Amino acid sequence: MNNETKIDQLLEFFKALADANRLKIIGLLAKEDLSVEQLAELLGVSSSTVSHHLSRLSRAGLVNARAESYYSIYHLNLEKLESLSKEILAE
Repeated sequence: MNNETKIDQLLEFFKALADANRLKIIGLLAKEDLSVEQLAELLGVSSSTVSHHLSRLSRAGLVNARAESYYSIYHLNLEKLESLSKEILAE
């Protein structure tokens, strides 16, 4: 991976975490897998707001979803979070 790609990836990582609700979502998903509706209820925000935040976290590779019945269940991508954290600390 070239230096510019690394910088872009780290920038996306930091932008994804630069919001209080996204940090709360990361914290909640670290405990258990949840649906958009469950996250919205726990955070006290609309489902569309949660979907927006999950989209940003997903683009950064920090969360993934799986289909379960009529819902998408989101989970934290621990491997990606760990590898990006190591890259940041290695520099």
